[in-house]
Amino acid sequence: MKSFDLFSTEESKQRAVNVLMNGKDSDFWKLVKSLISLNVEYLKELVITQKDENGEALSDKQLMEARMQILVYRDVAGTPEHYVNIFTGKDIAVEPLDPYATIEDTSKESSNQKEPVGLPDDYDTNPYGN
Repeated sequence: MKSFDLFSTEESKQRAVNVLMNGKDSDFWKLVKSLISLNVEYLKELVITQKDENGEALSDKQLMEARMQILVYRDVAGTPEHYVNIFTGKDIAVEPLDPYATIEDTSKESSNQKEPVGLPDDYDTNPYGN
């Protein structure tokens, strides 16, 4: 199968950006986003309560599926903006999904730490005296 790029020229990318920008402001897309938002709220409630609409406990698998559906819904809701950013060459900020800090994250944070502001000069910031 031949691979091809639908948006290989600047003109085709600009047309796509225009269609996406117009489409995301349409009544259709507003309705889709409202439906997505309702589904996300429903799924969040399931995850928070860990019970279904009948009050029965959800399994770990069901909770994971609900969390994954929330992520998918959020991706779909952001589709126009995502592709506009791609076509216009804007950097896309990606939030890490891993809730645990990596070694690189902790080393960046520790190198960016500053002394506490507003403490007296004689205040000992090390309570252990080391």
